[in-house]
Amino acid sequence: MGKEHAHVFTIACDAPFLDILAKEILTGFPIGPTEPSLASWTILVPTRRAARELQLKLLRESKLAALVLPTIRPIGDIDEDGLEADDIDTRLPNAISAIGRQFILIGLIDDWVKDNPHLRLAQEISRSPQQAQALAASLEELIDSLETEEVSLERLPEAYFIDLAGHREAILGLLDLIRIKLPAVFHAEGLMGAKERRSRLIRLEAQRLRDTPPKGPMIAAGSTGTIAATRELLKAISQLDNGAVILPGLDQDMDDESWRSVSPQHPQYALKQLIDDFDIERKDIAQLGGKAGNRAWVASELMRPSEVADRWQVTLAGQKDRMKDGLANFSLLEALDKNEEATIIALIMRRELEKPSGDVALVTPDRDLARRVKSALLRWNVHVDDSAGEPLVRFGAASLLALLMEAVAAEFSSASLCALFTHHLAKFEFERQEFQRAARNIELAVFRATPIGVGLDGLKKSFGHIAETRKGVRQHSLATHLVDDDWVQMGNCIERVVETLAPLAENKIGSFSEHLERLISAAERIAGPEFWHGDEAESLETLITSLRLEAHRFPACHFNRAATAIRHQLQLVLMRETRNPGTRLAILGLLEARLIRPQTIILGGLNEGKWPRLPDAGPWLNRPMRDVFEMQQPERQIGQTAHDFVQAFGAERVFLSYSRRDGMEPALASRWILRLTAIMAAAGLKPDDLAPEPWQRWAMQLDEPGEISPFKKPLPRPPVAARPNRLSVTRIETLIRDPYAIYANSVLGLEPLPDISAKPDVALRGTLFHAAIGEFFGTYPEALPTTALEELVELGSKHFRPYQDNSEIMSFWWLRFLRLANWVIENEKSLRLSTEKVVAEVKGVLELPIGDARFTLSARADRIDILVDGTARIIDFKSGEPPSAKEINARFSPQLTLEAAMLEQGAFAGLGKLQTRELTYIKITGGVPPGEMRPVNINAMDAAHDHLAGLIELLAKYTRVEQAYVPRFGLQNEDEEADFDHLSRYREWMLSGDVP
Repeated sequence: MGKEHAHVFTIACDAPFLDILAKEILTGFPIGPTEPSLASWTILVPTRRAARELQLKLLRESKLAALVLPTIRPIGDIDEDGLEADDIDTRLPNAISAIGRQFILIGLIDDWVKDNPHLRLAQEISRSPQQAQALAASLEELIDSLETEEVSLERLPEAYFIDLAGHREAILGLLDLIRIKLPAVFHAEGLMGAKERRSRLIRLEAQRLRDTPPKGPMIAAGSTGTIAATRELLKAISQLDNGAVILPGLDQDMDDESWRSVSPQHPQYALKQLIDDFDIERKDIAQLGGKAGNRAWVASELMRPSEVADRWQVTLAGQKDRMKDGLANFSLLEALDKNEEATIIALIMRRELEKPSGDVALVTPDRDLARRVKSALLRWNVHVDDSAGEPLVRFGAASLLALLMEAVAAEFSSASLCALFTHHLAKFEFERQEFQRAARNIELAVFRATPIGVGLDGLKKSFGHIAETRKGVRQHSLATHLVDDDWVQMGNCIERVVETLAPLAENKIGSFSEHLERLISAAERIAGPEFWHGDEAESLETLITSLRLEAHRFPACHFNRAATAIRHQLQLVLMRETRNPGTRLAILGLLEARLIRPQTIILGGLNEGKWPRLPDAGPWLNRPMRDVFEMQQPERQIGQTAHDFVQAFGAERVFLSYSRRDGMEPALASRWILRLTAIMAAAGLKPDDLAPEPWQRWAMQLDEPGEISPFKKPLPRPPVAARPNRLSVTRIETLIRDPYAIYANSVLGLEPLPDISAKPDVALRGTLFHAAIGEFFGTYPEALPTTALEELVELGSKHFRPYQDNSEIMSFWWLRFLRLANWVIENEKSLRLSTEKVVAEVKGVLELPIGDARFTLSARADRIDILVDGTARIIDFKSGEPPSAKEINARFSPQLTLEAAMLEQGAFAGLGKLQTRELTYIKITGGVPPGEMRPVNINAMDAAHDHLAGLIELLAKYTRVEQAYVPRFGLQNEDEEADFDHLSRYREWMLSGDVP
């Protein structure tokens, strides 16, 4: 048919597309005024959301309680049942599922890795097979692109004739494997690519329409024909006697020179291609709904091709009033950062809810911004209809599967098990409350007590060791309340957990199906029947069914590789929340927003690189290759998003927002924002002429207090009776340096809770070294045995045994201990020359009269040597840096001097009253050198008398209620984090200047 028979129309970008379409249909469009029976109409629109909206528009416009609606469907949903022409062969192979194709690709990638061990890419994948997952996903994008543009994989060898870098040749080698083997798999199983099948069906539908025109009217509305097959279908519809194609926002006011300059980055490019394919003139296309308004004119000027942008000075001169009218009900919002942008958008949406009617939509391709807006709206308990939804992995049973797979990958570390235990579905065949109680106790007494061994065996051994030794070692104050029944319950829980998770711990190569079934079985035991309940259950069951059907395609592997594939699929499936289905607020992606016209539209995230995204040819086909295959260049994507922008730009009330920073990095406004400010200036319009509302100030005021009252440094003064009357010599240093810590610990009864799964630290290393060395000296107080080194190593082995499965401790600390043991024995020979007896790990208690009260000073000396002259040498072992003589003289580190004062007064049982001749620190690290003697070069007894007198004076001050427990009074390093900084709100009063 000729161009005179093409029934092509357009609706301006500033007109409500679906409203106009509904009115036209109800008046008989495209067959003329009649009493239409809409049941015979077929209407194709771009998306399912547009189809639903059109149905609502038809009902509202008809003002009828009930209406027989036309067939409305997305243009890509062509069904073979509708291809009725006898002379068309519609027997197409079934489409391969997305999961099946990905699993096939992973297998092909494995084959390529085996055949190309000399290539770097193959070596990287071989070292980390999980990388094949990302590579397969990237290949899927390439295959989708080729199928959409109907480029056969068979043509890939043509790219070999291009001058390529060496790494490109390696890539083409992989692509060549895909080119040969993927079609072979499809052919053998009677399958084809989903995108290829869609294009074939669309072309068959176009052929059917040409051969057997439908009896009822057929309308294709809102499509830009970016896919070649779709263009053929649109052309066929446009040439039907009762057919019509309605283009969205065709710019008919643009001058001819500008039209000829339209490039792939321009919003009109797809429409230009389409009408060129139709062989019709732009001027011959009828406009529905009336002539375009001033907003459409602003959009046209905004998007004027760069080649003719110099015409702005002429076309916009004297157009201030028209520009101002075109930008009526329009706001341009600049935010400091993405958080502020989200807050501003949430404020706009919140204000719209104050109105009795009217809907508002945020349109953005930036999912991070969308999530921030949803979070900001929760301030008012407002929920929003998010068309994109959230990944299935974030919901219910699917999130339990993710935590379970993470636990396996982390070899059942404390952190991963703790996260698994706290999931709301986890109960491991116990009653939920019973399991929660046991899990909390395990977290406190095991996960936070010490690094547990590796794997489930390590967990059992660590728990057994802690349970056996709990009465002989210091526990956290909260753990001391656990009774025997609690420990029995914890043991039963550990046994059940190990039994349930053991099948997943087998590090064997198996089929994907075996790994999947073990995972599901473990999850069902963990959660019970509730695993298959919940809003996400149907989607999860559908996904698992699909995984089971396609499992045979995945190569044999270890569990963690199968888990990577499962987790990837859990991320791909999207779940839409339905907590507030009647909301007037929506968040739409660019595709979902097409043809939708809410009363207020917010175009958010308008930063360069986000909207539009920077063109990316991808890792597989560069620009020359795309030219060889006559494929669209990546700039075409900018044109598509530009068209989406223009269509939304034409709404009744529009907000454009962008931010100046993205995280810590500066961000640029979108090129369209810059163009808008440029044409406004060319027309003589200033931003202030738009009368913007102070959204940014309002957003800042949300969290601004009416009055700022800086938090002052806390100076707690508890009653004297509540103050501690007993401290150890090591806590005396804390009283001197950070009195607030004594208040928090000894008055309030607080104790820092260790981190979960904390890595072995210097404190644990020191504890192990101290325990072995202390026991050795206690065993041999007078003479060393001939096998001293062997005996010390054996004692060290005993104390390290609970950690024998911890590679970090055994690989580093045990080797350090062996070096230290040699150093200790060699050094001990010289120390023993002047020593009559060694007393190790000895306790001492001294009662001090403080006014009318008594204060108990306690100590546990690492080692006291009774020298041959009847005096003593006090030794303390330090795994860290010992204090200097200057710090000791200044009374900041009085541990050894106070022990000397206690020894003088007979505070250590069995030692009598002795004078101290030497004070010595021994630094024990096992490094280079393994140990180091640090004698304190002061007069021991003079310092002891001075420090004891100073302590009595200090303690006397705390017997007066006026004496406060000051935080961070004399910390050695002002930048170090103290245990109770969060309680004293240090960062607040420090910033307020209250730091004297």
